[in-house]
Amino acid sequence: MDTLISRRQALTAAGLAGLAAAAPRAFAAPAWDTPFDVHAHMEPGTPDYAPFGTLAQMVNQHYDERLQYMDRNGILRSAVSAGYRYRRAEGIANTRAMNDMIAGLVAKNPQRFPVGIGVVQVSDGDASLRELERMARDLKLRGVGWHHADEGAYIDNAFMRPLLRQVQALGLIPFIHVREREYEAWWRLDVLAGEFPGLTFVAMSGITTTDDREHGVEIMQRRKNILMDTAPAIYGGDQFLQNLVRRIGADRMLFGTDSNPTLTLEVIRRSALSDADKKQILSGNTARLFGLPA
Repeated sequence: MDTLISRRQALTAAGLAGLAAAAPRAFAAPAWDTPFDVHAHMEPGTPDYAPFGTLAQMVNQHYDERLQYMDRNGILRSAVSAGYRYRRAEGIANTRAMNDMIAGLVAKNPQRFPVGIGVVQVSDGDASLRELERMARDLKLRGVGWHHADEGAYIDNAFMRPLLRQVQALGLIPFIHVREREYEAWWRLDVLAGEFPGLTFVAMSGITTTDDREHGVEIMQRRKNILMDTAPAIYGGDQFLQNLVRRIGADRMLFGTDSNPTLTLEVIRRSALSDADKKQILSGNTARLFGLPA
């Protein structure tokens, strides 16, 4: 434990320039190997998913575990996201607690957690519009995410239009989970991307199945305002990754683990992609998306 504590203190003190040198690695990391995980959800650990305790207690519930996970896998930075499995009996108050927790994690260690991604619910209507404003202006979160199936709402629900207009006005980035299922089908994101051509969407978990991959790639070839993350895993291996880069470009892929790093990191690291492509996928594209140093 003393070793972990001293390592984290060193990382924070050294700043971004020292992250690659200070983070524990199982090998001598090449210059392109500076992972920035864009898919890391934080949810209440209670059996009934209820937010608990003070803000500090909610932050500390995740802090050590997330850093240990990052250190084990050589992940230098992570965007931390509010999860979607939390009790909403008090409506927007529960959502606000989740967003406060994410802002608290960023404030506690902005070197390792430089970006916070909040959450709002379609079902909260105008209260979600107000929460988006609080997220951007008071909490300084950089994005907002949806897992529509968890709420029982379609990706292209009618109220997503006012929500996305607010997102665009506030300069937030929308993160939307897509799977080949009724609520979260790729074609529904296609609809929104067509209606909001000036907004950059990040499609999360969009390469899980063969149908997801094929439909997602076809849509991304048409909709240049959609980026894709690599979570939960690159199941097709090296050949699939290389084919994906050939079809949509390395500049449109963001490294994400969703707590499943091995099948994602190792595929990228051992692939025949150029070092420049690997750098873009592992960290460069995410840093550029948020206006951060690569």
